[in-house]
Amino acid sequence: MRIISLEKERIHVDYTMDGTPDSVRNFQPDAYLDGDQYYLILGDNNEEGIFGCGHTLQEAMQEWDKAYRQKRSHSASI
Repeated sequence: MRIISLEKERIHVDYTMDGTPDSVRNFQPDAYLDGDQYYLILGDNNEEGIFGCGHTLQEAMQEWDKAYRQKRSHSASI
């Protein structure tokens, strides 16, 4: 299990901007910047919560949306 330290710089995100996936807009995960990586996190860690990262905020949002959809489809199949 990979645990993400939340000592990164927390950033403000405009969740209404064009191109924001609906899931990100609805759940508004916490956003962090660490060097050249953006992180979106909802929950205590990436095993129990939902996690996405990328070199741009938009890339991190897309990865978070992908993780959300995977977790949602996995939960529906249980």
